[in-house]
Amino acid sequence: MINAYNVLHNLDIRSIELLKIIQKNGPMTKSKLEDMTKLKKSTLNRELETLCESSIITEIIAEESTGGRKPSLFDMNDTMYYLIGVDISRTYIQIVITNLKMTILDEKTIYGWFSIKEQEEIITENIKELLEEGNIPLSNVIGIGMGVVVQIHEKEELNKNNELKKAIEKNLNLPVFIDNGANTALIAEANFGVGRGKDNLSYVHCGVGIRSAVISSGNIVRTINNSEDAFGHMTVEIGGELCSCGNYGCVEGYASILKITSKFINEVKKGKMTKLEKAIEEVDYIDICNLAENGDETAKAVIIDAAVYFGTGLANFIKILSPQMIILSGPLIEHSRLFYENTKIVALRKCYSTNSNYIEFYKGGFFENKSIAIGAAYLAFDETLKNNFRK
Repeated sequence: MINAYNVLHNLDIRSIELLKIIQKNGPMTKSKLEDMTKLKKSTLNRELETLCESSIITEIIAEESTGGRKPSLFDMNDTMYYLIGVDISRTYIQIVITNLKMTILDEKTIYGWFSIKEQEEIITENIKELLEEGNIPLSNVIGIGMGVVVQIHEKEELNKNNELKKAIEKNLNLPVFIDNGANTALIAEANFGVGRGKDNLSYVHCGVGIRSAVISSGNIVRTINNSEDAFGHMTVEIGGELCSCGNYGCVEGYASILKITSKFINEVKKGKMTKLEKAIEEVDYIDICNLAENGDETAKAVIIDAAVYFGTGLANFIKILSPQMIILSGPLIEHSRLFYENTKIVALRKCYSTNSNYIEFYKGGFFENKSIAIGAAYLAFDETLKNNFRK
């Protein structure tokens, strides 16, 4: 295996714990590290020396001041090792290159609907280009993380994602780690974003489908087949609209961008008035969101109706999971303030929870539309370290 992977893969458990503390809290003084790790000074010095010699962390020597020499600080080395995160959506592929401080150094997004073979070619070639542009040797990359679409009713996707994983590993000679995209987004927000310090979080991405992830008591809650559409296929209307999964009355059957677009078109064809200035056959969800924001009554009614069903499902989520924070993301949240605000109102009104006043809603997340890719990059880092525990 390549150099960068082996550097992390050969660390002992104590070094790993120290490294994670520095990554999430650095730069840090030695005394602060002593307090947080409870390690003896001699042991801490030995572990820090190992990490510095491996160039994973770096010691920052402070300049002298009139008050005497300041203590050294230890931080992640942000110029030696790198991670790659890939967000594979139904409508785009996003690739980010990060350092070990999870700072994005370069990125690229390719829009379109792609076959598995096309995904393989696009990801391989664009990673090579980004590394070349950044003058980053392949041997300095620890690994690649991929956030993918995984749905209960589309089991073929599991096999396709595994095929893609193996192909990328072969093409680039790098280890590839894979998880569903909602999980990687929540991993990013929980470790480095708006969810830091919180043990109970929920994340919902509203787009072509509805993707969700949950952290409970600090741990990712995994569903059957590690799918991400359990919330989207929660029944909120008995005998309701037909959903793509074959059931009726699912949240996704009312609140996905495809369903909202279809509902608006049907309403206009029935004779409802609208301020739309293009042919009805050319309308998309962004047009509908913009119309609603500008007071179009038909568009507003469609958006609010979708928010009622979505908020009802979210209320059920809240009652079951009692999250401290709910992060709502995705194109529908991004383009429709009306949907976001009405979702919150309905969810809090229907959850009947004495703790509902303490639930924090966050729009988009700290990393917004890059959460999935950044979380995927961190997945590669974290899984490499976890492999040490599996030796």
